[in-house]
Amino acid sequence: MPVYAAAHLLPAGLAAVWLVTAIGGSEATVLFTNLAQGLTSLYAGLACVRTAMRAKTGRLGWALLGAGALCWSAGQFVWTWYENVDGREAPFPSLADAGYLALVPLTVVGAATFIGTRRRAARSVLDGLIITGSLFYLSWATVLGPLYHDVAATTLEWLVTLAYPAGDVVVSSMMFILFAQVRRDQRRVLGLLGTGYLALAFADTSFAYLVNSGSYASSNFFDLGWIWGFLAIGAAAGLQRRTAPEGGRHREAQPRFWAMLPYVPLAAAVTVSLAVTLHRGTVGPMLYVLSTLLVLLVVGRQMLSMRDNQRLAADLHASVRHLQARETELRHSQQQLLFSEQQMRRLAYTDTLTGLANRAALFERIDTVAMAGGPGAVGLLYLDLDGFKQVNDTYGHAVGDALLTTVAHRLRAHTPDTSLPARLGGDEFAVLVTGDEVHGLADQAALLVDAFAQPFAVAGLNLTVTASIGAAIQPRATLHRNDLLRQADIAMYTAKSGGKSRYHLTGQHQAAGLPSS
Repeated sequence: MPVYAAAHLLPAGLAAVWLVTAIGGSEATVLFTNLAQGLTSLYAGLACVRTAMRAKTGRLGWALLGAGALCWSAGQFVWTWYENVDGREAPFPSLADAGYLALVPLTVVGAATFIGTRRRAARSVLDGLIITGSLFYLSWATVLGPLYHDVAATTLEWLVTLAYPAGDVVVSSMMFILFAQVRRDQRRVLGLLGTGYLALAFADTSFAYLVNSGSYASSNFFDLGWIWGFLAIGAAAGLQRRTAPEGGRHREAQPRFWAMLPYVPLAAAVTVSLAVTLHRGTVGPMLYVLSTLLVLLVVGRQMLSMRDNQRLAADLHASVRHLQARETELRHSQQQLLFSEQQMRRLAYTDTLTGLANRAALFERIDTVAMAGGPGAVGLLYLDLDGFKQVNDTYGHAVGDALLTTVAHRLRAHTPDTSLPARLGGDEFAVLVTGDEVHGLADQAALLVDAFAQPFAVAGLNLTVTASIGAAIQPRATLHRNDLLRQADIAMYTAKSGGKSRYHLTGQHQAAGLPSS
């Protein structure tokens, strides 16, 4: 970017040197100045058209800017013909004025295509009105006012004379609005473009002021404004072709300088108003009306800012409330998920009929004890109901299920709190015994045999089912779930084959270091 801009500043520097040194005399300097203005405007127009042909977005805007610069170039070459070829002063108005003035509407419409008004439209309108009013104030105080009071030869001459500064006001307003709304990826391009058009407006205003005061002469130093302005416009068009647009629809927050930019011309208008008041003692009716309008616009702009701030504060409070509500919902959802997880775990490890632990819960407890290791032993009582099939076949499954539930209650009532009673399936139950209770495993088995020998009151019936119990013991250090279960199962079948309603304890109690029962 610095090298690219410097390449466009070089011709403007050479023109400045030529104007200062007047190389070749005054006629050569006038010819050089006129040709430089015509060629730089031609370059700017062609550069904008080329960008319009290659750009993916903003084609219409660049095409209109290019058309405006080409019209101005055509008018400049007509002016050069009058002044340097025909050797006479250009008539007023002439075809040159038509080319010059055609730049204004084309530029305004082209620049308007770059201005986004979808968001904060009211603020954009007020900013535009403040900028336009301030620039119009400046122009009236310096150029438009004196021109308005001068008596022109014809109405057409008077309108054309006023069209130049009025057009400059409109174009400058558009550029300031562009500055205020420019995106980060377009800041250099549109900044350079706006600087170019402001340079053109400065040159036009200076020209009108000097002509009105009778002190203008060709090859004036202010002519550099046109040369530099068109070079900047051409540079902006070229830079646009080299700048990749940022993706997405994100619009970043504008820096404070860009947000304050509409007040720059307003500050200039206030300064000029003070100067005019000190010099003339009064600002005159028109400037007084303009001052009043500007004050009203600024007040409206501040009220709009207050409203926007209130809306932002309300949106912030609403967002906070929404976040708090979402936090509450998330906390409630988390609690529900935790409860659901607990419910699922309970269902996964609980026998739905009896409420006892199921086979999976029993296996997990044995595996946990085995992983913990350590001294001592673990005992397992394996129960099978004697006579349950006859009850189920005689009274039906409903009575059988009720009997299993009653059995579960009695089993739980006659086992230690530290043990884990479980239903393995069908009419088979088990009790996992750990800790010191393992030493009394035989006594525990005998207690259960006696408890199950008592009738069960189910559905108005006294049902008798007994229990055959196998007891197995393994040391914690060598505990294995399948071995423990297999040994207890074998012991249970030994008890059942020995006459039922009894228990049998395997010989593993000796390996576990326990006394024999």
